[in-house]
Amino acid sequence: MAPYSLTLSNTSAFYGERQILDNVDFTLNCGEFVCLIGKNGAGKTSLMKILANVPDESLRIEKNGSVVKTTVRDYKENARLVSFLPQNGFSAWNYTVSDFVLQGRFCHTNSTGMYVKTDKDKTEEILKKLNIANLRNAHVHELSGGEFQKVRIARSLVQESRFLLLDEPLASLDFSYEDEFITLLKNIAVDENRGILISIHNINTASRFCDKLAVLTEDRKLLCGTAAEIMTADILEKIYGKKVNTFTHPDGSIQVY
Repeated sequence: MAPYSLTLSNTSAFYGERQILDNVDFTLNCGEFVCLIGKNGAGKTSLMKILANVPDESLRIEKNGSVVKTTVRDYKENARLVSFLPQNGFSAWNYTVSDFVLQGRFCHTNSTGMYVKTDKDKTEEILKKLNIANLRNAHVHELSGGEFQKVRIARSLVQESRFLLLDEPLASLDFSYEDEFITLLKNIAVDENRGILISIHNINTASRFCDKLAVLTEDRKLLCGTAAEIMTADILEKIYGKKVNTFTHPDGSIQVY
């Protein structure tokens, strides 16, 4: 049975001599929707790569002072456990949207690698959930940046992994779509008992939706707690280097300006 949490303990990470993470502890549980914030270059992507078990030869990972090698014995099994959406992506081949998204089902295929009706039905279902079913026959090289981002997200969601790690999924998306999309993610976390972690720059949006808020600090540590615990002027001013004020929104969330 797959584990019901993704966990890092006493984990540090380096690019050469430059340290990115310092003795980080973090746990993502099934059913949780967690937002990850921090300045550019703070290590958000590196943290997600380590959680997703993504090989990166330039990244040195240490646990309790000992170097840890990233090894994946069964890529299909790993993909069924964790789906990782990088910040940027492209398609070398000009697939139709439907075929591009269908690739997310490969980890569920048998040894022949052939897709079955269930895979195609799941693909159509997720296209409708993301309101992009009208693009199913379009080719990915013809899409706008925002449209292609939705298609990439669809491929990650159709993978049906126990954990979803999405690195800046709101990039290129219209402001009017953000609430709809994050609400969809939070519902998936609850209704399907899946753990979801997204990195996000808009901390007010993160505060409104997250179960927990994780933030990488200026000294390469990770703080994790409720939005009320993390969204304090003292913590945010140290991280972002700007004077901030906080207030409670009518919806009950902590907001910053």
